[in-house]
Amino acid sequence: MTRIQIGNVAAVAAVLWTAACLEPQPSAAAGDLDGSWEGDVEWSHYANDPGGTKYSPLSQIDRDNVSALTVAWTARAGDFPPEMFEAQVHGGNESIPDDPRAGGNCSACHGSEVKFETTPLMRNRRLLLSTPANRVLALDPTDGTERWAFDPQVDLERGSSEGLISRGVAAWKDPETTEGPCVYRVYVATIDARLIALDGETGVPCSDFGVGGTIDLSNGVGINDRGVDVGDYLVTSPPAVVNGVLVVGSAIGDNRRRDVESGVVRAYDARTGALRWSFDPIPRSSEHPGASGWTESAMQATGAANVWSLISADAERDLVFLPTGSAAPDFYGGERPGRNDFANSVVALRASTG
Repeated sequence: MTRIQIGNVAAVAAVLWTAACLEPQPSAAAGDLDGSWEGDVEWSHYANDPGGTKYSPLSQIDRDNVSALTVAWTARAGDFPPEMFEAQVHGGNESIPDDPRAGGNCSACHGSEVKFETTPLMRNRRLLLSTPANRVLALDPTDGTERWAFDPQVDLERGSSEGLISRGVAAWKDPETTEGPCVYRVYVATIDARLIALDGETGVPCSDFGVGGTIDLSNGVGINDRGVDVGDYLVTSPPAVVNGVLVVGSAIGDNRRRDVESGVVRAYDARTGALRWSFDPIPRSSEHPGASGWTESAMQATGAANVWSLISADAERDLVFLPTGSAAPDFYGGERPGRNDFANSVVALRASTG
């Protein structure tokens, strides 16, 4: 399957998935696990609920009729002008769409691959998704009409170690506010390491969050201190939202050398953006609970062990679960002897305190 074909399948799947969400249903536990939303069963998180079950009680589409589904509508992400892409026919396939923005190799993006991996949310009667360039779209699920769009103006020509990719957005309803802007918020984490809060009704940044709606996640991870390569520290997955706290990880080009960026995981107040806590999977002192698995030099010089994938949560028990990756430089551990505790692990933390 060519890259462009993959992009087409992703777009169609989003349309068919939307159809599955349109049948009205009574409220169910899957829609209320974080205690922040009420109403019909929707697709409220990346995997439907904070715990990542991917379960839906909807029954309108089943194994007997799924083969009869047809495309209801198609929406274009509209990330790039056509001239940014090379006109290529992959593998002799002549069925590539006329619009080169549907997929392919971005000739002006330093070779960055464009990957459409978003899982849309269905919340507040809107289909919410992020594009490879981190544009956030709110679509009418019945016909695909764009209700609003937000463009964070990511520099597409700077290059990215993970390519141009975004796995989706997160959403949260403020339980203490019933009117005014940003009662209902949508969060996107970008490939240039920003965390942005948007008004779910309009797409306008929430001015009371961070600085003008944005938090710069590149601060405090060693980028300025170590002079790392631009584009090697980014965020490709949405934050987890649990009990009013946003928990966000990062993607790091971890096979370049040992002293890459820190894989610190941070939690922010969902309303104000204030830092609640931070957790570095790599110990930086002998007082760290995982210090016995590291040498002193490795603790000080090693980077990564970051959480690039999805973070799940158990709101009732006040827990978040972090799937950490390898410490740098990736699979080679000769410069970091020991067990390397908390890297390559599933780490459970208190969501409220870290």
